[in-house]
Amino acid sequence: MNESDQELLARAISGEEGALCVLLEQYGIQLHAELEIRIGAKYRGLVDADDIVQVTFLEAFLRIRSFVPREPGSFASWLRRISDNNLRDAIRELEREKRPPPKNRVTAVSDDESYAEFFDHIAGTATTISRAAGRNELKGLIDTAMRKLPRDYEQVLRLYELEGLSAPEVSERMGRSHGAVRMLLARARDCLGELLGSESKFF
Repeated sequence: MNESDQELLARAISGEEGALCVLLEQYGIQLHAELEIRIGAKYRGLVDADDIVQVTFLEAFLRIRSFVPREPGSFASWLRRISDNNLRDAIRELEREKRPPPKNRVTAVSDDESYAEFFDHIAGTATTISRAAGRNELKGLIDTAMRKLPRDYEQVLRLYELEGLSAPEVSERMGRSHGAVRMLLARARDCLGELLGSESKFF
């Protein structure tokens, strides 16, 4: 990373989105080429490098303020780790789909029960919160947290987890590939879990 890129990175970390856009444009081509190789023949056609790059860039925007550059090349390594995580999540979700339907999929009929089951599924160890909280409080907590997510993350969770659409139906509704939907679900669940973990403390 040259001096100009270091300056761009410093500005990006401070919150200047334009500087981050320039950096992502510079590193995007190489990242895409590396992903094409790492996807491999088995998942090519199910997982698209373009989708992974898009979600990687989104995650970069969400997390850049917490990035700490430690050495030359650390930004490229950071992006590569994010893309690797996204690729892994996409493959994990696709493999999970081949198995019998998971028990933790939201299946409740009523809206209130769907939110309670959804909270338990996402929050994991915080299941006692959903029992202690009133249903209106719990629904409000989840809705507030979900509105803080990127639009695609919120949409994929509402369609798949709360409305009960299948992954192919969500793909059609969102105009995204099947692999992209599985990856978005994994990333959205992680992000929402982080938000719920902090926002649920008021209970």
